[in-house]
Amino acid sequence: MPSTNDTTAERKLLDAAKQIVLEEGYEAVTVRKVAERAGYTFPLLYHYYRDLDDLLWALRLDMIDDMVARLAGGRKENRPSMDGLQKAFLDYMEYFFQFPNVYRFFYFHDFRRPEDETGYQAMEQRLLALRSGYLEMLEKKYPGQEELMVRSIIYAIHGMLTLALSANGNFNQQAAVKELSGLMAFFFEGNTEP
Repeated sequence: MPSTNDTTAERKLLDAAKQIVLEEGYEAVTVRKVAERAGYTFPLLYHYYRDLDDLLWALRLDMIDDMVARLAGGRKENRPSMDGLQKAFLDYMEYFFQFPNVYRFFYFHDFRRPEDETGYQAMEQRLLALRSGYLEMLEKKYPGQEELMVRSIIYAIHGMLTLALSANGNFNQQAAVKELSGLMAFFFEGNTEP
């Protein structure tokens, strides 16, 4: 069982890796750089993680928790609503525009899930709980189409983010918000005007 100091050291290592991702991108994360930024020697990192891939996996889960907490933190409604769902999609896209290196890390790094890892299942359960109320609401309004609608919008968001963050062309955050608003109006309201 780790002591309090061990937990503090592990947290500092994760926080150091997170700062590197936010500031420089996931490609800049190395064992030595993380340890140095956390104020430790690099062999300590191997006390907590088998290798860099293990650290990056743990970092991914930690950053997903950060994102979910941030996105869920602004929700004041007790019951899911269409306005709340549309705001959730816009907030999700906004999060990645604010933190483009996190988007690249989540979707472009080749993660290797550790064999004995169990945190991913717990994270999936938190995500399912977060979206279950919205899916139930959509199922009542659009029976049998709710999952396809949500997946289509998420895929569209990821496509727009990739296009905007790639610096190819002049597709930007403002254009993405307009496109997403129009797509949601089409799906949820049946009209083509944003």
